[in-house]
Amino acid sequence: MTNSWTYKLSEFVAGANYKDFSPDVKETAKRAILDTVGVAFAGAREGISAIACALADEERCSGDATIIGTSKRSSVLNCAFCSGVIFHALDFDDSYYDYDSPTRLHPSSPILAACFALAEKLRASGQAFLEAFVVGFEVTGALNRGLGPSHYGRGWHATSTLGTFGATAAASKLLKLPREQIQVAFGTAASLASGTRQNVGTMVKPLHVGHAARNGALAALLSSRGSTADKNIFDEEMGFALFSDRSDWRPSRAFESLGSPWAIVQPGIRVKRYPSCGGTHKALDALFHILGNSRLHANDVEKVTVFVPEYPKALIHPRPQTGLQGKFSMGYCLSAGIIDGHVGIQSFTDSAVLRPKPQALLRKVEVVERPCAGDSSVEVRIHCRGGSEFSAKTLHSPGSPFNPLTWSELEQKFNECVQTIMPPEYPPKLIERIKSFEQLESLSVLTDMLRNSVS
Repeated sequence: MTNSWTYKLSEFVAGANYKDFSPDVKETAKRAILDTVGVAFAGAREGISAIACALADEERCSGDATIIGTSKRSSVLNCAFCSGVIFHALDFDDSYYDYDSPTRLHPSSPILAACFALAEKLRASGQAFLEAFVVGFEVTGALNRGLGPSHYGRGWHATSTLGTFGATAAASKLLKLPREQIQVAFGTAASLASGTRQNVGTMVKPLHVGHAARNGALAALLSSRGSTADKNIFDEEMGFALFSDRSDWRPSRAFESLGSPWAIVQPGIRVKRYPSCGGTHKALDALFHILGNSRLHANDVEKVTVFVPEYPKALIHPRPQTGLQGKFSMGYCLSAGIIDGHVGIQSFTDSAVLRPKPQALLRKVEVVERPCAGDSSVEVRIHCRGGSEFSAKTLHSPGSPFNPLTWSELEQKFNECVQTIMPPEYPPKLIERIKSFEQLESLSVLTDMLRNSVS
């Protein structure tokens, strides 16, 4: 059907061209790559990353591609899987939130994991890589725009479900599939996409990203070899619509404005300044404003009240017992910030979360929903012994499209992530290489540098 939405989307993916991208689209894409690669080197040392890489090692596959953040090589599908896991292992990778949709997700990691693996094998150029990434991001954003609240409300983890389709689009673009085969790839992806939010705060959450990246690459590769699938997966009731309640999937809203503007710049990427759930970031920013303007001591705190327009649904661990659960606990994140004066990667080890002081202080944190009335700010109030009170409010957290990190701040985050992992001469070289990404004649120039930088 030439008038189907699946046809329209697939035709868009096939026809998108790097030369038509505006400078801010290209710049934002490179910023996302720098951020995700930096996070990978720190995330590669996490437990789930080691498990995923060990399984890949056991398969003794051909070394077609690099597992990003490591010195290892494996097959395209293994690399997509392992790199995806590594990118999300710390929950420090970028996020995405469209104000017209209730769903939050991590868009770059599943798409980039598929891109890195496939582009290296294909020896694709930097421009081809950027083209595929931006197109994959656009598909993810479009699907998110077309979904109502029931998808997230049912418990689907949108990073995994929607990320599978974004990775499929990017892989299809790198493989230069024609429109008809892209339709088949999307049909295949619909039977591979999955992931439940109940696993938030466990090793399965980063596993979701590896799963999405691998399955996106798999769907495109199968289609390239003549596999078949339904070609109207976004149009039929038993297709993509099954991921939401009946009538809660609106393909016209999703696909009528593809690339106008590009989702990567509007609503845009949210780079994380803290390695915790994005639902804690406005509160953390408000907290650090308080700490920067007072001599507040943890022993003086009687109560912390956080006023939010809507309780973040991902914060499902009010009494965390592990580092992973601590990332999804408003109480722990604020308690760690008050006690330590900062929140970083080391704040989310099991031993850090189980310290007696934050475990006691987090019980004094209360999250209160307030009428929104168009105000999406988050306020933190700290009540102390003796009656003193401190408060601060944040509307746009650091790293959001309205309060973006500068290149210098991005480089600082990159250096913090890699400083204990690679020799000091490598970070500046890698940063400059990524800044000039479009000049790469072959992605292997970059992946060789990444693999050799691991000390």
